[in-house]
Amino acid sequence: MYRYIIADDEIWTRAGTREKLAALSNTVQCVGEAADGNEALALIGQLHPDFIITDMKMPGLGGEYLLPILSERYPDLSIIVISGYQDFNYSLQAIRAHAVNYLVKPFSARDLVNSVQQVIQEMESRQTTAVHLEQNVRYEETLDLLNTETQLHKLLNGTALSQLEPLSANLQKINTGYGYIFCTLHSSEDMDPEAVREFFYMEETPYIYFLPHTHLLSLGYLLLNFPAHYASRDSSFYRNILQRIHHDLLKLTPSLRIGISSKALSLNQLPAACQQSIDALNQLSPFSENALSFFDEASHTAAPIVWEKTDEFLYRIETGQTDDVKLLTKELFSFFQSRRNICLKDIKHCCSLITGQMNILLQKKLDVSSGSHLSRFDTRVEDTLFSFQELQEYYLQVFTNAAALLETREQRALPDLIQSVKDYIDHNYQKDLSGEYLAHLFYVNRTYLSHNFRFKTGTSITEYLNQVRISQSKALLAKKQLKIYQIANAIGYSNVRTFYRQFKKIEGITPEVYRTNLEYPSFKA
Repeated sequence: MYRYIIADDEIWTRAGTREKLAALSNTVQCVGEAADGNEALALIGQLHPDFIITDMKMPGLGGEYLLPILSERYPDLSIIVISGYQDFNYSLQAIRAHAVNYLVKPFSARDLVNSVQQVIQEMESRQTTAVHLEQNVRYEETLDLLNTETQLHKLLNGTALSQLEPLSANLQKINTGYGYIFCTLHSSEDMDPEAVREFFYMEETPYIYFLPHTHLLSLGYLLLNFPAHYASRDSSFYRNILQRIHHDLLKLTPSLRIGISSKALSLNQLPAACQQSIDALNQLSPFSENALSFFDEASHTAAPIVWEKTDEFLYRIETGQTDDVKLLTKELFSFFQSRRNICLKDIKHCCSLITGQMNILLQKKLDVSSGSHLSRFDTRVEDTLFSFQELQEYYLQVFTNAAALLETREQRALPDLIQSVKDYIDHNYQKDLSGEYLAHLFYVNRTYLSHNFRFKTGTSITEYLNQVRISQSKALLAKKQLKIYQIANAIGYSNVRTFYRQFKKIEGITPEVYRTNLEYPSFKA
């Protein structure tokens, strides 16, 4: 029976860890629990366990300080590290302490059982110096791999290559190339980074490095490094290599799509190459079978897709009608599906425009300054979404969360229907409004709305709309640089003659005369 202790400041995590190891109850036994590193050291001195499962983040003596002590005092003690963070420094400390595994919370029972079984196997096979030497080599390779990933991610974020000295061994090899092509890989299923790496170790291709995404298994990156003797090859040569890579990778990830950059001449150009690969991926239609896209500066630009229900959709969000927002979001994506020639870039562009208008509403309703950043609706997330389903699920969450947020701030079931209609007209007079549209927007019969509006206001909806528009036009007429037809368009009249007619009907004079009277108040035409 192998004996272990658990070091974690959260009692429920310790209980959950024991429960996850219930399947190994005939093999391992928990002999103690500690809430911090000091308690763990005391237990180890008293109980002499075979291995320890320890958290990194603990009050007092945390894992980052405990691991070096364990490595020095108890070199034969096996260690499993758990943490709530995928942090390179934590990983580095775990490797230096010869930890058997590094598990990121929340981890499954299977992950923990596998790690403990690995501990048992290593304890049983830890007999010769050769084994220790082999482990040291493996740790060094793992350390260099983690260091390479960290340095590449820093390069992608704009850190200059000269600031990364000393370079990892892998990055030193990559940096000797003649040119680089960067690829963004997307799969609707999670990729296995180890399987993808193993695939490239077996391939007889130019040096290729696979870089996993920092937290999404559906995304990854390929960096292709071509030696100097490839300088004379044309673009078709590189296309053939990438097509073969894609064909072979489909055995590992059947739903794989790849966006491919143009050639970069320096590792310092990786941020631009990465963006090119993302742009290339966005050129693909979510409904086509095409899975390989090469960046082209003259390629498709986002089309101005107009959804006729945008105004209604924004109003439903503004008034916190969460259920209606869910239905309309599904309608929006059904609308996208009806346009079979649409690409991911078009969908993202349309959704970003709607999100931008929604954020303006949120800033106004929640009293947030225009310079503030509403991080929960950060559209940079789009650079990680490359399937129709992912986009639909993401924007369904964004739009319904916004509606729910506004719903909790102010319940706008608004018992005064007519006041609600007037408020809507006051803020949206420049749009093409009609009694039928307003009745649809407020879920009432058109005749009922018209009758009640006249009864409560003494005027019709159309007359009230004209009054609001003409009132707004007066301020614009004071601006000499605006022409009459520009003012008419700005307040919602597509026909300037209609503007003239309504202005004279309400004010008794034409817009020009009104402007003249403003300029020469002593002269009344």
